[in-house]
Amino acid sequence: METTLKITIALVSASLLIGCQQATLESNDTFAAKSPNWEKAFNDPDKDLGMAQYTEDAMLMPPGAPSMVGKQAIGEMFVGADAFGASLSLNTTEGFSSGDLGYALGEYTFTAPDGSIVDVGKYIEVHKRLNGEWLMHRDIYNSNVAPPDNTAMQDALDGYINAWNSGDLTSLGNYFTENVQRYSPGGISDADGLEDMREVMTAFLTSYPDVSVTVDEAWYYGNRSTIHWTFSGTNTGPGEEPPTGNYVEISGLSSLTYEDGKISEEEVVYDNLDFMEQLGYELTGPE
Repeated sequence: METTLKITIALVSASLLIGCQQATLESNDTFAAKSPNWEKAFNDPDKDLGMAQYTEDAMLMPPGAPSMVGKQAIGEMFVGADAFGASLSLNTTEGFSSGDLGYALGEYTFTAPDGSIVDVGKYIEVHKRLNGEWLMHRDIYNSNVAPPDNTAMQDALDGYINAWNSGDLTSLGNYFTENVQRYSPGGISDADGLEDMREVMTAFLTSYPDVSVTVDEAWYYGNRSTIHWTFSGTNTGPGEEPPTGNYVEISGLSSLTYEDGKISEEEVVYDNLDFMEQLGYELTGPE
């Protein structure tokens, strides 16, 4: 009886092991085949394609920031992702599924335009099969690179945001270099130098006296950071156009470069069409 039981257990164990090995190979290929879609969504960037990789109630857990819950929230990460200034490549190294749940492990690399490696790290994804399609349900990643001391950059960013919210621009030289450059959609709020930056901010603060700027998320890497921000205010003050009296709230991304702890460059990305429509303007085609 004991010998029979041992043989039975051995046969069952062998069967499970073979089944797992087959599932692992199949799942690895399945999940690896989805990586190019995520890469393309980030690098192009393509919000709709990015959202299509996730379940409705998915969760993305980035390092050093709150979790993004729901595919709509995750989709915002892809908006203006090119401001990050580096291209992403993914390499799925392991995968396994059981029923309608599976996981994938892999490694990521961010590469700058000059070919230098900005960051490398690893990720783990939990996938769920819905209507025959595998979608990411939980997604977490972290860097292999030890986090640098970002204190000076954080102080400069905090000072910049506080200047927006307080309206006090007297100390901008503490947060920006003299030759700071600012690039915006369509060049409507570009700046060339510290005094230009002061004029740009003054114009906004005049047109929107109740300005509020919040940093929703911030990522630091090397001498750069990318921030996801929300701007809100009521257009009651004078400007290039008569005030509309409308309240606006928009989100966007800024890619910041630092020199000696001060901001030397800002590249701003946001939906200018949405901004103008909230002000009350209408887009009309040619007659």
